[in-house]
Amino acid sequence: TGYTYRRAFDHEANVEQSRRSIPEALIRYGLTNEFEIRLKWNGYVMSDLQDFNTGLRKQLFGTDDLITSIKYEVWQQNGALPMLTFLTGSTLPSGTNGISSNQVQPFINFVAGWGFRRWLYLKLSTGIDWQKTSVSTLFGGGSEPNGPIVVALRDNINVYHFSSSLLYQALPRVGGFAEFFGFAQTGGRENRPAIYFDTGLYLYATTSVQFDVRYGVRLSERVNELFTGAGLSVRF
Repeated sequence: TGYTYRRAFDHEANVEQSRRSIPEALIRYGLTNEFEIRLKWNGYVMSDLQDFNTGLRKQLFGTDDLITSIKYEVWQQNGALPMLTFLTGSTLPSGTNGISSNQVQPFINFVAGWGFRRWLYLKLSTGIDWQKTSVSTLFGGGSEPNGPIVVALRDNINVYHFSSSLLYQALPRVGGFAEFFGFAQTGGRENRPAIYFDTGLYLYATTSVQFDVRYGVRLSERVNELFTGAGLSVRF
């Protein structure tokens, strides 16, 4: 479980948007050593959109969609050959209108990993999400008869994602990571890629209880974006 806060300011549009989500629950159950089933729910989401050109502000609050998936370890690391893991699943249209995609959204992901030492690990991943997104856009101004209005526009897009992360064990009860990741898409109104950097720490209370904190930014001059959060993981 966890909590995430994200804020982005678009200089071109002069629009700021923030988003909060909790409890970000992920339940994983291993059926075998190589195969697990997963159920994820970001939970309650509060989104705040403000246009500084018109002064219009829109807030949304509700529940996000459920995500079901499976994860399979194709093979383990053998020398330079990395461990390879395959993940696939889909969102289920179970959330609140305005937040839910209102349709099934499948995805696939491949993860390759190399363990260089017991305390140092490299992961590379790539995949694609088939998404239907809802974007709130502002039309009109103060001189319009009815004032500015908010219109929700929907895109059917293919989102390609990739990441490279280095995980390390600094102390017996403290580990961390540094990661670059990004998104590129086709079929949307805004198809420019977005690249991010984030880092975080894992704090192990016991061998089965872990706390984590993280902070990240978008590497862009056009959009100032940051996100931060904390989480708790328990193994039964």
